[in-house]
Order: sequence, then structure tokens, then C-alpha cells
Amino acid sequence: MSSRAADDLQFTREQITQCFETLGCRLLPHPGFAVTKKAYDGSIGAIEPLFKRCAHGLMEHVFGAGALEPKRIGGEALTATELGNYVRAYAGMFADGARFPQAQTMLEATAEANNRNARAKALEAYCAALDEKCGAAKDAAYLEPKEFKATERAARNDAILAFDTMATMGRKAAVDATRDSLEDELKKARDRFKLMNDARNPFKNAEFYVIPLMIASASFLIKRITDALCPEDGSLLANTCNRAEDALATLYGGIVFLMLIAAYQRLSGLKKYMKTFIKPLVQSMLEEGGVKQD
Repeated sequence: MSSRAADDLQFTREQITQCFETLGCRLLPHPGFAVTKKAYDGSIGAIEPLFKRCAHGLMEHVFGAGALEPKRIGGEALTATELGNYVRAYAGMFADGARFPQAQTMLEATAEANNRNARAKALEAYCAALDEKCGAAKDAAYLEPKEFKATERAARNDAILAFDTMATMGRKAAVDATRDSLEDELKKARDRFKLMNDARNPFKNAEFYVIPLMIASASFLIKRITDALCPEDGSLLANTCNRAEDALATLYGGIVFLMLIAAYQRLSGLKKYMKTFIKPLVQSMLEEGGVKQD
């Protein structure tokens, strides 16, 4: 018994008050020896009436009106995804079916699921914070490298704090291992958001737009020159000039049209990018003007 207390009950007793807000114990009478026989077919009539009355009272107490509350762990209500983690953790303990798991094993499974949920919540909060600033959100815009680094650092610190606040169950070694895995996930997410932010840079790969626009500008200029110099007497030279003008007009018109389509996203990004500079500048000028007027 002392060995069992050391291996099974001691850890449970140390952690049980931290795992539950309220503790209670309820007993039920024996359902009858008929249900213990191999020939028992699940018939409710074979169950002792006293057990059924007591079980009904227990169900009313647990599931009655006003009795049900959201499952909470660490003061936080569980979501469907988090509850699924707990169900998988508990189901894994009964996978072999050979023996009933020890209380210590059940508590460690609860702590493991809680740590996974804490990691998932922290990562979700981190991604949501960066997504709003430089990700796929509607108002997301390009961030300068220094601004991106500061935003990422703040989101990372908030995520680590959220994890540390929630991951308070189980052994410290298990919590630290889950925290390390969260650090790895945050690094991978940071790299993804950095690629998204760099792709939104309105000045990235500008050389691919300069050369076609230079060709379009040259075509437009040459067309204007030919308009001014070519004769309009119906001669061979005049016809040749007209065809050249049509070709030049088609060339620069097509280039400009394609460039506008290709640059739509970058123009949108540039607009948001310029707002980050123009808005503070205008506010500063208005404030200075108000001070001078006073």
C-alpha cells in the first residue's frame, strides 16, 4: 500500500486542489447481482429499484436545470477543440484494454491535454495578432523590417505569457517540453508571416516594372514624333507612318494595361504603406498649425 501511495496517490493528492475549483463525492448503492452475471443483456428491469432511484437523483443533480456549466480548466471555459484533446488523451489510456489506468496516469493525461490546449491557444493568439498587422486580414499592410520585428516580438511575448498562465498542471519537465515545442511553432509561424510581409513590399521587384514602362514611354514618344513629322498625303511614306503609329499605340497601350493588372495588388499595398506615413504627418502639421494660430 505504501508503494502504491508513493507511485499513484501522492502526485494526485499534491495536484488535486489545483485541478478543480470544487470537490465533491457521491455514492450509489449496488445495482444488483443480476447485472454482474455474464448472461446480463442490459435490461433495465434487472437493476435494483433503489439504484435506479438514486441514479435518477444523481442525474438530476448533475444535469438538471441550472446545474450544467461549461467545463473549465484553469479558469478558462473549454472549446470544442480543447475538449477533443482531453477526450483523445483519456481514450489513449484505455487503448490496450488490459487494465484500468492508475490515478497518476489519468492526472498526467489531463495535464498533457491541458498543456497542448495552452500551446494551441498561444499559437492561435500569436497568429491572429500578426495576421491583423501583416497577414491575410483586410486591413493588413506592409511593415518595415524594424516595425515587423517589434510587432512580432510583442505578439510572441503575449503568446508565451498566455501559455505560462494556462499551462500550470503537471510536472515541470512536461510543461517545459511543451513550451519548447511552442517556441518552435512560433518560429515557423514567424517565418511564414515574414514571407507574407516581404511579398507585400510595394517596392519589391520594381525592376520588372521599370523596363516595360520605359518601352511604353518610348513608344508613346515616338508615336507623338511621327504624328508631327509624317505627311498626310496618302503616299507610301504616309501609309507606312500610319501603320507604325498604330503599332506603337497598340504596344504602349497593351503594356500599360498589363502593368496595371499586374500592379493592382502592389498599388493597394503602396496605398496602405503611404497612409502609415502621410496620416501621422498630416496630424503633426495640423497640430503645429493649431499651436501657431493660438
